[in-house]
Amino acid sequence: MTRKDRSVHIESILRTMFRADLEYAPNDLKSAESNEALNGVLVESNRQASSQTPLWLSHISASSRRRREVLLLKQRKEKLRRRRMVRRMEYQRLRNMVPSIAAKPLVSKVSF
Repeated sequence: MTRKDRSVHIESILRTMFRADLEYAPNDLKSAESNEALNGVLVESNRQASSQTPLWLSHISASSRRRREVLLLKQRKEKLRRRRMVRRMEYQRLRNMVPSIAAKPLVSKVSF
């Protein structure tokens, strides 16, 4: 990136960070005069932003998002399965160590 490109890039970042009040749509700005603490201050409304997907997610396709959700779900299931296996192994170890527990019948299927 050349020096000129860098300065243009920085200018565009600063322009988006510090927008003038005139650049906002009229419905984005609401008067906060009703609130005594913010008397006469214009506050940006969040109503429209909450209905849309976040801007940083907009470049990710819906199918990729679904695939990622499925992957996370599988990982969560696998984690729970491992945790159950570890618990069963610990219980077996405990059963073998303590004779009073060993006398009781073992339920082979773990149900939750």
